[in-house]
Amino acid sequence: MDQMELNEENIISVCQNLILRDTYACSPVYYLMTCRKGGQIYKLQENYIIAALHPNTDDCVLIFHLFDETNTTYKYDCSERLAKDILLKNAKIRRVRISRLGEKVAKHNSQLLIEENLLDWKYPVYILDVDGVVQLKGKGYAQIRQRLNQLLLDSCKSKAIKIDDDYPIITSMVKHWAEEFPYYDYSIDDLLQPTQKLLTLMKDDRFCLNGQIIYYNDVPSAYCIWEERGTVANAFAMSADRKIPGLAEYNIVEACRCVRHRGINKMNIGGSETEGLNRYKRKFNPVDAIRLYTWEVEQ
Repeated sequence: MDQMELNEENIISVCQNLILRDTYACSPVYYLMTCRKGGQIYKLQENYIIAALHPNTDDCVLIFHLFDETNTTYKYDCSERLAKDILLKNAKIRRVRISRLGEKVAKHNSQLLIEENLLDWKYPVYILDVDGVVQLKGKGYAQIRQRLNQLLLDSCKSKAIKIDDDYPIITSMVKHWAEEFPYYDYSIDDLLQPTQKLLTLMKDDRFCLNGQIIYYNDVPSAYCIWEERGTVANAFAMSADRKIPGLAEYNIVEACRCVRHRGINKMNIGGSETEGLNRYKRKFNPVDAIRLYTWEVEQ
C-alpha cells in the first residue's frame, strides 16, 4: 500500500469527496483532532486507511477505514494485516484498535470485538434534525422543553466565536470543565487537548469551523464548536456550566438555530463514553442512531 503523512493538506484531499452515514468518519477535522499525536494515510486501490497513535494511551495505534460497508471483505482484512505489521515493527505498541466499524463489518470478525472504553462510540452516534430541535414541538422534545423551562432565558446571550479574541475565554471554560470531570480514566491533558486542537484549526478557513459562546448574566458559561460540511454540522466540542440547569440543553438548541440560518439541516453530536452523556444526547430526539464497534489486535 502507498502511504503518506497524516497532515492537514493530505487529509483535506482524502476527505474531499467522501460521503458516509457516520459523518465524523469523513471529516478532516475529526482525524486531525483524534490523531493529533501523528499518523499515516495508506492508499488501498481507491480507498484510504488511517493509522495513528491513540490520543489517550501511548502503547496503542488506531486504524480508521475511510470507506463504507459496501466495500469488499478483502479490504477490511487488509486493516487486520496492517495492524499485525504495525505490531511486528514497533515493540512499544502492544495493541492496535480498528475503529468506528459499522455493525455489518464488525460481525464479520467478531472474535476481535472489544467494548470501546476510551473513545466516543461506546454508545451510539446521534444525528439531530435541526428544524426539530429549534422548534421543539411534540412529545419527542418534552424533556428538552422541561429543562429550558428551568433556565432564565433573558439571562442568556449568544455570540459567534471570534477565535483571535475568544481563544483564552474558551480555554478557561475547558479548564474549569476538566477540573470538574467525574471520570478517572483521563488525564487533564486528555480532556484539554481535543478542544485546544479545534481552536487551532479554527484559525484556518479550510476547515469550516464555527461556534458560539453563551453568556449567562454576562459570564461566559457555555460554548459549542462545530464543523460545517454541506448540509450537516459535526459538533465536536461543547460544554456548559453544570450549576445552571437547562444551559447545556440551550447550548445545543442555540447551535441548531445558528446552523439552520446557514442552510444546514442535520447535526451530528457524536457518540458517548458514558451512560450519563448518552442519556443527555438521547433527549434531543435523534433521527438517526449509528452503532459503532472496535476490533483489537494484540501482540
